[in-house]
Amino acid sequence: MSKKSLFGWLLLIVALLAGGWFFATRGGILAPKAPFAIEKKEIHAEDSDKRFAINIEYPVISGLATPALDEKINREIQGDINQLALSFRQDAEAPRPPALVGLESELETSYQVRYKDEHLLSIEFMHSAYSAGAAHPFSFTTTLLYDLGTAEVIPLKAIFRPTSAYLGVLSQFTKGDLLRQLGEEFRETILMGTAPKEEHFKSYLISAEGLTILFDPYQVAPYAAGAQKVTIPWNTLKPQLAENTLFTRFLTR
Repeated sequence: MSKKSLFGWLLLIVALLAGGWFFATRGGILAPKAPFAIEKKEIHAEDSDKRFAINIEYPVISGLATPALDEKINREIQGDINQLALSFRQDAEAPRPPALVGLESELETSYQVRYKDEHLLSIEFMHSAYSAGAAHPFSFTTTLLYDLGTAEVIPLKAIFRPTSAYLGVLSQFTKGDLLRQLGEEFRETILMGTAPKEEHFKSYLISAEGLTILFDPYQVAPYAAGAQKVTIPWNTLKPQLAENTLFTRFLTR
């Protein structure tokens, strides 16, 4: 091989390495090593007097760009889970009327990873809590959306332009979709539960298709109707999306 050819190959290798570093750092922030891992962990606790039973599944992350990022996410998730279990246990151990002695309260928590790539992780936690003597369990969801380059939770408002009326857009779209799903019978409850207030859109997931809003039982329909969800396509949200973020890449032209 001539010196000229060898020099050309060296330049190509340097260019490829530089390009790889550029894409791996995403603006100076390291992206995860591929693939990062998600392991299921479990917590099981039961009172010897049968006052409560707790069964929780939660994710543990490993393989992000640095161990500190893994630790930050895992510490936050486990902290939330521990607080949930502690609050439930304290309620279950509180003094009870004689009629409720011997009845068991139960907490069940599971999770699903709804979306993940090298930059984003979207997790749904499904909770079912039964308080001794209640007519039925109370079900609710919590969600977490992580920027894996920083290990920071992405709040809903950060997806949108600072001055956009995104709550109004979410309200209008979810209201119309739920009326089609559930019918006019629940119009009043739907209008109340989808009013443009941040607390009405606290549970959200992402996918390549769009932003999904989750509604717990009672928020937009009676308990018997169950939980509801609405997915809003990214292109519908395009005028409100913040520019040059991890979400604008989902837009189709």
